[in-house]
Amino acid sequence: MFNSKYYIYLIVSIFLALGLGIMIGVALENKNIIEDQQASLIKQIEDNILLYRSETESLKDSIKTMELENKVLYDVFDKLVTEVSYNQLLGTSVGLVCFDEELDIEYVKQLLEHTGAFIKTSVVFSLSSYTGIFYDKAENASENGFDLIHYVIEDLVYSLYYGGNTALIAEMEELGVLKNELNFESPVDKVVIVGGGKTTSKHDSILIKSLKNTGLDVVLVESNSIADSAIEDYVAYGISTIDNINTIYGRMAFVSVMMGNKGNFGTGPHSSELVPERLFVTQDETSYSSQTPD
Repeated sequence: MFNSKYYIYLIVSIFLALGLGIMIGVALENKNIIEDQQASLIKQIEDNILLYRSETESLKDSIKTMELENKVLYDVFDKLVTEVSYNQLLGTSVGLVCFDEELDIEYVKQLLEHTGAFIKTSVVFSLSSYTGIFYDKAENASENGFDLIHYVIEDLVYSLYYGGNTALIAEMEELGVLKNELNFESPVDKVVIVGGGKTTSKHDSILIKSLKNTGLDVVLVESNSIADSAIEDYVAYGISTIDNINTIYGRMAFVSVMMGNKGNFGTGPHSSELVPERLFVTQDETSYSSQTPD
């Protein structure tokens, strides 16, 4: 006869096998559910990627269209500025001064020539030549308060205002300290200074102070590519400035200022407007687009 305990073991084994089977079945079912969920999530991600890719391509097309439209507008505006500024300064004699040999003054010269202005004299001050020749005197200047460069600038202002050359200017030209087209046969109507930021601000300021004593119109221009702009210093002297002369807007503001407008124009923090509110004024009008301290 069989012992009853074997029946008990058998029944327990059967139930254990059933339980194990159920567990394996549930696990497999869960695995299928997880796989289905993963597949669904992957498809959703792929659909989103396709959607974003489509939107990105659409945005790229829109950007390209806007860039083309902007280029067309730029070209049209460039032609308009070129046409409108042609010969606007006819008969105006200008002195151009720069204290940095590395700056591109040819751009400003071409702009002035296009407007019909006569560039009476174009002066580039070579600070490297000055320092090399007068090193000892420059050292003594810092100690004694004497600086030969002040006298050179004062003589330069004299030649611009009254016309004629001075012995000191002639000597500086011979030594290569003053370069470019020096023609001081007659006085100029306006002086344009091409600034180089903080690099030239010390000497620009000396020149501006001296020029203001003569009553000559002074305009200082900078390129917006100059990282250390010194426009703030020049605004304090009450002169007109343009901080983006290398742009269409800068060109327009420059011509307007040279025609009689006054103010500080450009895109920098110390410019009041991009361009004057009234672009063109007659010689008998006085238009202040911004108030500057004297």
